[in-house]
Amino acid sequence: SKGKSVFVQERDPGTGLLLIDLLIKTIDTTYEINKKGLASKDEVYYMSTLYFCIIESCPGMINNTLIPIIQRCLLILKMESVQKKKRLRRVLTQTLAISIWYNPAEVVALFIKENVLDGVLQAIISISSSLRSELEIKRVILGLASIFKLNPYELPQSVREMLPKILTNLIDLSEKSLSARGEEAEGEADQNDEAEEVEDEDSDDEDYQWGDATEKHYESQLSELCDVLYFKSCIQTMGQNHPNEFKEILNSLTIEQQMKFKNNFAKAEMQRAKRG
Repeated sequence: SKGKSVFVQERDPGTGLLLIDLLIKTIDTTYEINKKGLASKDEVYYMSTLYFCIIESCPGMINNTLIPIIQRCLLILKMESVQKKKRLRRVLTQTLAISIWYNPAEVVALFIKENVLDGVLQAIISISSSLRSELEIKRVILGLASIFKLNPYELPQSVREMLPKILTNLIDLSEKSLSARGEEAEGEADQNDEAEEVEDEDSDDEDYQWGDATEKHYESQLSELCDVLYFKSCIQTMGQNHPNEFKEILNSLTIEQQMKFKNNFAKAEMQRAKRG
């Protein structure tokens, strides 16, 4: 759209920076001002969500900005204070996940070059159980599923060995994503979240008190994209290009997991048909 083009092409008259670069610099300034308490500052948390907002709102338009965003996220995640906190780590890890979706080959190649691919994938998997909103789940599914679009023999051996675990995680997340779309399920989730917030007031997971409300007012470009059907397309790509390797991974699933695998795709197709 014209608005996005202005954002990535126009320059700020005062600084001469591209508007997108000015936004990144503003985020950097927020981190610098709050460097003594990164993990506990609300402004740092909210400014960090702009990373994944930029990526998912400008597909194909921020190739020069993507790598600097990823490098910032990796650097911040290495900080000891951030490793001990859930809220900021979860946001930064979602950014890494959606970065893989944005450009799987380039981003995975960068992670391999930096020798962090194993750690990034493990980090993404580790936050899966704590994801509650549909958009959070979607970002992680899109990122993990994109791994199956790649040639498995261009991945490190350690990552190839992780593929069954990634597939299992995607099956569970797909079921969670499909449930999150139903009005009844959403109502139940809201009630559960409220109960957990009361019980967990000092648990360092208070971001959902604010995060859920914020996300309700955020119109993500991912909203119209079905994460489960995207996952299906990625799996089909691997099945077509590397059938033997795909069969081996699929055979690692239990019968129950294989049933969920098929049922999730069928439910997603039904939901899409109902929406028209």
